[in-house]
This record gives sequence, structure tokens and C-alpha cells, in this order.
Amino acid sequence: MPDIHPTVVERGEQLYAFVRGTVRMDAFALIADRLPELFGWLTGRGAELAGAPFFRFNSVDMEGESEVEAGIPVVSMPEPEGDMASPCCLAAAM
Repeated sequence: MPDIHPTVVERGEQLYAFVRGTVRMDAFALIADRLPELFGWLTGRGAELAGAPFFRFNSVDMEGESEVEAGIPVVSMPEPEGDMASPCCLAAAM
């Protein structure tokens, strides 16, 4: 078995675009399947991407509904439209 040593990496703030939804874990695809839509929306407006897509859990309820963001890091934000791409910054320890 490999010798694995997890480490915590502090990251500075990163601007990201996202779409937020409230989903049950057995219906997670409802939010996950919106990543291609968000990617298309951003690239269609000329946004420069700054990293890999991710999911951010604002709340977790394994038996009920969880609030989840499907996000994509960006260099700059296009104007928000509907529930797409509300501007936000995220700093995290990972």
C-alpha cells in the first residue's frame, strides 16, 4: 500500500462563477449536469477560465437536501444572467 501523507494547502481568494442548487444526494446530477451549461455560458461571453471546475457544499444533509455550487474559477466575470455566474471569491484551506 502506498505511503500517503495528506497536507493542507492555503489558497488565496479566487474569483469564480457558479450556479447554486439545493439537491438531495441521490439527485446530485441535477447540479453536476449544469457544469457544461456554465462552461458554455462563460466561454460564450469570452471569460478567461482560471482552473478546473469544482463543487462547493454550503450545507450537507445526507438524508435531506444539501446546498451545492457548481463552480468554475475565472480571471474576470461576465455580467450575471439569471442564476448563472453570480460573482464570488473563495479562499480556502485544502
